[in-house]
Amino acid sequence: MCRVFYKGWVMFSILGALVCVYGPIVQAKISETGSQVGRSQSRDPISLASELLTVGGENNRSKAAKLLRSVTIEAEEEGLIYQAAMMLSDMKEDIRERYGEISDEELKYWNNSVGCALLDRYGYERAIDVLIEESGCLNSQAQIMLVVIYEYEIEGCPAYDKRILRFFEETAEEGLPRSQFMLGLIYQNGWGVEKDEIKGQKYLNLSDWKNREFKLPEEEWRFWIKPGANSNTTTA
Repeated sequence: MCRVFYKGWVMFSILGALVCVYGPIVQAKISETGSQVGRSQSRDPISLASELLTVGGENNRSKAAKLLRSVTIEAEEEGLIYQAAMMLSDMKEDIRERYGEISDEELKYWNNSVGCALLDRYGYERAIDVLIEESGCLNSQAQIMLVVIYEYEIEGCPAYDKRILRFFEETAEEGLPRSQFMLGLIYQNGWGVEKDEIKGQKYLNLSDWKNREFKLPEEEWRFWIKPGANSNTTTA
């Protein structure tokens, strides 16, 4: 009985000593980790986007673009908006460098959209992910092409591609007016979704479409569309 008690006392003493030695170290590490998380969460989106772009990779580029878009939508300081816009411009240039086979002439013809040039040269599947990536970097020509592909019947392009719909949904929720306008039309007309005029009107109102100009010049898209294809009175 005494031996059992003695062994238990020894183990308790050892555990107590370990807690005394390592307890403060563990607590310090926990505090340090919490501070790092807090600092990360309070960091400005431009710095976070810069870090993501430094690490690289498709997923990080997508996250960085989203952060930079949030600055262009929400920031009040012109300097921050300009900085975000310049970083998005650099991201568009990076896309250009990744597709070096596209000539300067092709890029000029397609108003600096690599995705449009790829669509013209190789077809839909080679182009769609690039068009979405460029649109996420606020390339207006790529955004226009996504609208045309989704809204109209274009040879070689699937009807109401879910990837395009997801882009409009995500960026509409972020507050991009063109995406809100297009999503409003999608729900009002039931293009690839269950028709919901109330939801459609909500997004149209959010886009402030009455005070904006979303209509596309016919010369930018008419030649892509099949005769007799779906056509509507208003286009994004």
